[in-house]
Amino acid sequence: YATITTHLSSYYTPRSGLNTFALMAVERRELADIISPKALGRSFADVLFDLIDKHEFTKDSEVYKNAQVGKDTFSAIRCGKYKGISKRTVLQLCFGAKLTYDEAVELLEAAGFAFSKNNKTDVIVAWCLKHEIHDIFEVNNILYDMGANLLFGDLQ
Repeated sequence: YATITTHLSSYYTPRSGLNTFALMAVERRELADIISPKALGRSFADVLFDLIDKHEFTKDSEVYKNAQVGKDTFSAIRCGKYKGISKRTVLQLCFGAKLTYDEAVELLEAAGFAFSKNNKTDVIVAWCLKHEIHDIFEVNNILYDMGANLLFGDLQ
């Protein structure tokens, strides 16, 4: 016990009044509460489909076609079988679902991303969303004219 406690205390400094093991158990319970499903934010899919419903699209195909996202990718998101999603795909879905800037921020956050202020593409995409420019051809033209990576199509 003394050897284990000494080893642990080299990595971990307990709060006063509790021994190392008791404190670790208390803090693990605190951590378990913080990461419980009730405490964590909504999933990417939940946020996406709530926003799609809010914008009153009648068919999923309207969104994934507008976004130039494959049917298989969109279906995997719908079924909860996607293994992760790229930031580019999330941004494409923002335009496909005609999201506002604030809604796009919410969706990016749910996917574990954010707009970067030092990334030219992110700055331009955020500007387009703030100015309600949802036409993907116009967005790509602006990106191209500004020398940023394109968001839609195969050209990068």
